[in-house]
Amino acid sequence: MVTRRQGVDRILSQPGLEALDLQGIHNTTVILDIDGTITGDGQVFFSDSVLAKIRELASRNVVYVFSNHRNNTRNRIVASRIGCALIETPHRKPSPNVLRGLPPHHRVQPLLVIGDKIIIDGLFARRIGARFIRVGRVRSTSDRSFVRMTYLLDDLVAAIGAIWRKPEAVKESIPTGPYSPNKQSSESRSSAR
Repeated sequence: MVTRRQGVDRILSQPGLEALDLQGIHNTTVILDIDGTITGDGQVFFSDSVLAKIRELASRNVVYVFSNHRNNTRNRIVASRIGCALIETPHRKPSPNVLRGLPPHHRVQPLLVIGDKIIIDGLFARRIGARFIRVGRVRSTSDRSFVRMTYLLDDLVAAIGAIWRKPEAVKESIPTGPYSPNKQSSESRSSAR
């Protein structure tokens, strides 16, 4: 299901940044992805609830925003509107060299990356030794074909990763009958006692 708000589409099946539980996130340097996390790819629109969540996050942490999008003017506009510093560097995620855009004293604090893409934001977090939180994606009606394909690939990687990390969840979802080796009948359990 998709809803349209302020020029941006939100996929409702995935909780977005505004739904993020901030409990336990404090005294951390947060690197917040722009495209797909705060707003749609290349857009400058975002909801009031996203802005409120970013302000809440910034009240207990140092928050920087970053985008692989090459339009630095647009990136500065988004950073200014949300009141966070922009990491300005010629490097792109997932390169750990993106950290060169941070002041040295913020590189030694615990690091947290919040983004919508495992294959970019998650890999970046892993390469810099940061914790990663994946949030639901903000999509725009003007997303380019390349961006849509990236989202599709990322969702596939996320699905495979979820299965890989939690094989018990897959086993539990396989229906079992009364004669399944995974279930004993009440008679056989009581006779075993």
